Amino acid sequence: MHGRAGSRAAVWVLAGGAALAIAQGAPGLTALAPVRRLFPGLAGAGRPDHVALTFDDGPDPRFTPRLLATLDARRVHATFFLLGLIVQAAPGLAVPRLYRPPYGVLSAGALIAAHRLGLRPILWSSWGREWVPGATPGSVQATLASTLDGGATVLLHDSEAAAPAGTAAAALGALPWLLDECARRGLRAGPLAGHLADGPRPG
Repeated sequence: MHGRAGSRAAVWVLAGGAALAIAQGAPGLTALAPVRRLFPGLAGAGRPDHVALTFDDGPDPRFTPRLLATLDARRVHATFFLLGLIVQAAPGLAVPRLYRPPYGVLSAGALIAAHRLGLRPILWSSWGREWVPGATPGSVQATLASTLDGGATVLLHDSEAAAPAGTAAAALGALPWLLDECARRGLRAGPLAGHLADGPRPG
């Protein structure tokens, strides 16, 4: 009897551990594009006539000003996701409202923390993959072209703080094409403010 009871207890412990691992790790599946499609709000799905431009990991004194100059010349705004250490060092620089997890990997702990801080998690539905070694403006354009659509949230990088050298340069080189392509398709490019189809409108 004792042996059977011990076996049952071990099974319950293993089952409980597995359930805990799934609960903790399952949100991380949002890093996969097919999974993001199941959660359009999380992927930043927005108005069908709009494309949200978002940039990660900045600001970077080498690239952010040049990127801003390109946007300013076209009178286009964008949303920037900053590295937490930069915001922490200069809290007056930004008032965060959105949260984008590194590599798009959410965890239960990250979701709980974002909720407590009043931050809405936002991923993306289209990206340039400019962080792939050897990426060029041309490869970024080709990658974006395959997923760019009305309502998309586009992810590019304005910094190489957490990415290989050449990442931000490839994004910067592809940006004029992206803006032209949005205009050609009749899509208005801009920030996440007013883009999201549900929930609060971030600034």
